[in-house]
Amino acid sequence: MKSQLEQVLETRAVTVSHDNDIPLTTLTRIRRGRRAVWAGVTFIVALASVGAVGLASRLDRGHSLVVSTTSSWRYLGVIDLDPHNTGLRPYQYNVSTGRGYFWINTGRGVVRFDPTRKATAFLDAPSALHLPSFASAIESLVVSDQGVWLFHQTLRGSSTREAVSLVDFTSGRLVASILLPKVQLVRGHSDRPIAIDSVNDRVWVANGGAGNSQAVLIAEHSHRLLRTLLLGPASNLSLAITTSGAWITTDLGLVHLSRQGVVLGVIRELLNAYGQTVVDDNTVWLTTGEDGMVKKVDSRASIVTKRVRLAWPSAIAFGNGAVWVLDDSETVVRIDPTTNHITDRFKLPALIRGPASMAVINGYLVITSMNDARAFYFAV
Repeated sequence: MKSQLEQVLETRAVTVSHDNDIPLTTLTRIRRGRRAVWAGVTFIVALASVGAVGLASRLDRGHSLVVSTTSSWRYLGVIDLDPHNTGLRPYQYNVSTGRGYFWINTGRGVVRFDPTRKATAFLDAPSALHLPSFASAIESLVVSDQGVWLFHQTLRGSSTREAVSLVDFTSGRLVASILLPKVQLVRGHSDRPIAIDSVNDRVWVANGGAGNSQAVLIAEHSHRLLRTLLLGPASNLSLAITTSGAWITTDLGLVHLSRQGVVLGVIRELLNAYGQTVVDDNTVWLTTGEDGMVKKVDSRASIVTKRVRLAWPSAIAFGNGAVWVLDDSETVVRIDPTTNHITDRFKLPALIRGPASMAVINGYLVITSMNDARAFYFAV
């Protein structure tokens, strides 16, 4: 059975955008064996800018010249994500921000970190969530004015279901829990698959994976399930909200949904994007590791307006007036969203193995690591 998105693609025109400057096959071939060569070429181009006017004008049409400055970042320390020594290691720790804190999901609850006071609080999940015993029971979270919304697994009899629950961590009370409709599940990567649209009283959830995926709308205050929309396979699943609606990454492209959950368009160039972040009401930035690009999307026109070439971009976040991108699992790059230029980059300490998620707030950056019960924070 075809998803609703696939049916829309067959029956009416949607927004389609392509990279016409460089063939994808060429980009893939460059990516697979020549990362170091590309880094060297980039450096030489930067030094030879006086004699590279023609190349610079081409880069300005879509592929930004990499410019580095002296980095001002400082490594500050470690955040313990398993203070009870449970040994549980979620497949992925997702870090979010809200109320001036960093929030990170763990196997059995949530860690809240105050970077200015260097204070960590571990908030146990209420027993009423009926979490299964495996490590990735809580997969992601988002903070609202009511509390913390958790995207998690829950036990229902002898089976496990996906659910979204609102928890008041001040009192430890479970406010609401909504079972998500079942979806054919072949797990893929997910990056911030839950978001709040407070203006329209909506909680958005994107769940599923390589088998199938769906968008689910929930009323933020009445906690009612409003709408479900099948989207087809999504090996990498992420979600962003702008004034024009929701943006969800799938294997068919970047899907644009209205705030009522109606498909408005699909940007086919952005197949299988890894992650995305909202810079302002009308701009979304995404990473597409296969072609080594960070791409800027005008959410009003549904088009890609800028491309910044990196090595292998993955996690992405916005904060402190900049877009921050994890590149090649070992470097963090800062991009000015106004000029679209790289303004800084710094190499991560060797103790961070397999970085997975990233967030920025109030001059601090936090990075989580795959299968490591520690997060790492920096002054930026």
